[in-house]
Amino acid sequence: MTTNNFCELTPKIMELSKKCSEAAMIDPELYGKYDVKRGLRDLNGKGVLVGLTEISDVCSTKIVDGKSVPADGSLYYRGYNVEDIIKGIDKSSHFGFEECTYLLLFGKLPTKEELQSFCALLSEYRTLPTSFVRDIIMKVPSKDMMNTLARSVLTLYSYDDRADDITLPNVLRQCLQLISLFPLLSVYGYQAYNHYHDGASLFIHAPQPEQSTAETILHVLRPDSKYTPLEAKLLDIALILHMEHGGGNNSTFTTHLVSSSGTDTYSAIAAAIGSLKGPRHGGANIKVVKMFDDMKKHLHDWTDEAEVEAYLRALLNKEAFDHAGLIYGMGHAVYSLSDPRARIFRSFVEELSQEKGLNEEFALYTLVERLAPKVIAEERKIYKGVSPNVDFFSGFAYSMLDLPLELYTPIFAIARIAGWSCLRYGVGETLFKYNDNMEVEPWLATDYEFTDDNTVKITLRDGVKFSSGRTMDGEAVKECLDDLIANHDRAPYDMKIDKIEADGMTVTIHTSEPCPALINYLGDPYGAIIDMDYGVQGEGGSANVAGTGPYVAKEVSPTEIKLVKNEDYWGGDVKVDNVIVKSFSDGSALTAALQTGDIQGTYGLQYDNYALFDGNPDYQISSVATLSLIHI
Repeated sequence: MTTNNFCELTPKIMELSKKCSEAAMIDPELYGKYDVKRGLRDLNGKGVLVGLTEISDVCSTKIVDGKSVPADGSLYYRGYNVEDIIKGIDKSSHFGFEECTYLLLFGKLPTKEELQSFCALLSEYRTLPTSFVRDIIMKVPSKDMMNTLARSVLTLYSYDDRADDITLPNVLRQCLQLISLFPLLSVYGYQAYNHYHDGASLFIHAPQPEQSTAETILHVLRPDSKYTPLEAKLLDIALILHMEHGGGNNSTFTTHLVSSSGTDTYSAIAAAIGSLKGPRHGGANIKVVKMFDDMKKHLHDWTDEAEVEAYLRALLNKEAFDHAGLIYGMGHAVYSLSDPRARIFRSFVEELSQEKGLNEEFALYTLVERLAPKVIAEERKIYKGVSPNVDFFSGFAYSMLDLPLELYTPIFAIARIAGWSCLRYGVGETLFKYNDNMEVEPWLATDYEFTDDNTVKITLRDGVKFSSGRTMDGEAVKECLDDLIANHDRAPYDMKIDKIEADGMTVTIHTSEPCPALINYLGDPYGAIIDMDYGVQGEGGSANVAGTGPYVAKEVSPTEIKLVKNEDYWGGDVKVDNVIVKSFSDGSALTAALQTGDIQGTYGLQYDNYALFDGNPDYQISSVATLSLIHI
């Protein structure tokens, strides 16, 4: 009988590994000398900036007396506070994951009709290729569902006739299909492992077209496909809270990094799955559950604060559980005072614990929630406060939903795939703008002063006229900003504007709470100053306005804008008399138009076509942090 040595660590391998270790030593002091970041935090404990994104925003500080101080955390999706999103979902009693997926992908919340159409499309895509379950998922099932998920994603490449097409429409199609299929790939993978390795009965339920993503997971997982409305609601909330968390989290950054090479969608998403699998990223909630299981075994009285505190100290002193010296679920790389996802999730978890009769267990979680920060502060030298993160409650939530541990991280992936999938002419101007170094500087304004924490006085530029002929003054700016706050989805949450006063060439803005980022938001394109007396001419994609910029829009359609220079532009003579801006939905058509001379410049050229223009003296490629521009 021969022995399979596939997994054996032979003496030769051990010898070579020692040589490898000795050959790969880098002096730790060099990281400080050359300012190389080694992980989620720098030496001062500050979160490391590794990506720029418009998809979501993570906020953990505020400015007080010119200094950044910790604040309760906030999470925004496309400018919407996630807490407000979930409040709206809770009040209307509908499922929100699909709605938030639409928001992340397309930058706005869908109308009722748009949401219905989008959900129907996701349902249509929730079908695996013929025999995929039998030939791929059922064969050689893995004990790790993230590896199973990655393998399934890479295998789907072989079923896609346009697998390597990275034009936007095709990538969007691929991403929507993966968003729809992740629940099936994850749960079916678990069912196969559970059957072949643990001898459990095999259940492969077909998804139901009318079900949400959360309902689909519970339907295909449970033998009887039954679940309560609260169970599905809690899982839906969990998916929303996990679906995106800024451009710098490990798995999202991995998606950006791998995508920049021009590789296919399946390879990029499989790489993100590999990143999320790590116990320091997506696998942390499993550690929380196992830690509490150990805690419950060793505690005689779950309500005894002294006994619980002693166990927590034992954890930190490497005397309990896994001897790692950590209290899992406490602390976050960015948040200090509080993780908004944990705050939001807590109430729903408490509600389900009451339905399940697990009040005592929830009480234990809340006791640890209160005691752990105190114990950590006493036992460790910490640079910022600690509080429960989203993993602290999500593990408990999943256990109440009877989700197996093997699916905890795949649930994270089912949510985060929506975030991974999210990969603007001179008519209007804003009060402030960002220069090439991403620094805020005056534009239609000339100066500003914060007279107190809630008040800023802005001085406007003289001699500026709208293309309608009206002079821009304080009253015109007030009218525009008042309309913005009244009608824009995001601006009220961003700017916190309570009242605006106009006096000649100044406007004074009063906010309902300190908003040190107000000047930054006044540089956002949505804050472009237009003439409200002129109003909006036309509707939809043909709408037109009177701004202060170097160009005036003469003809506007959904696919083309004709611009002429503003003869009365405050910034001086405009060098180009006429500009036509065209919209291309197909990347190949855009490239062809640039090659034939039908257009003279573009931004958003697909990455793999840069080689057609790079080095050609007839074209110039320039770039800034957020886009690339090619022009003749």
